[in-house]
Amino acid sequence: MTTAAEPTFVTKEQLAEKVQLLATLRADAAARAASNSLLIAAFNATHAETLAEERRLKAEAFRIEAELRVDGLEVYGATEGKHPCPGIDIDMTKSIVYDRQLAEAWSIEHDVARIPSKFDEDAFTKLVKSKALVVDFAKIEENPKVTIARDLEKALAAVAK
Repeated sequence: MTTAAEPTFVTKEQLAEKVQLLATLRADAAARAASNSLLIAAFNATHAETLAEERRLKAEAFRIEAELRVDGLEVYGATEGKHPCPGIDIDMTKSIVYDRQLAEAWSIEHDVARIPSKFDEDAFTKLVKSKALVVDFAKIEENPKVTIARDLEKALAAVAK
């Protein structure tokens, strides 16, 4: 039979030592943060041109990505091809379109898709999307969405082979 260990208690002195340690650590961390802020400010000042160019390149890439998404949808609309070019794919997303008032009334009548006293829109859309529920006032729409490859060099290299 094992005996329960005697409870140990922290003494006031031990507690005071930890408080002092914490105070020291906080002060050291604050001093380091201040020192780092100066280093970061100096770095930013020294490399302002390079950092500005990085921001410009990222903004341009963001703009081109947006154009690719629009252009990809345009090509898909004309051809219905889901791979309009290397690095660009068209994925179909499903959305549920329904009359909320009709859905809520149906939910009350059939006691389905309810959170105790209110309409559970998430449950209703999941039922419709899974085709477990077919009602004339709700339909599944498929919408094209452009996906741009993360590794475009790899996607382009695969075509070059």
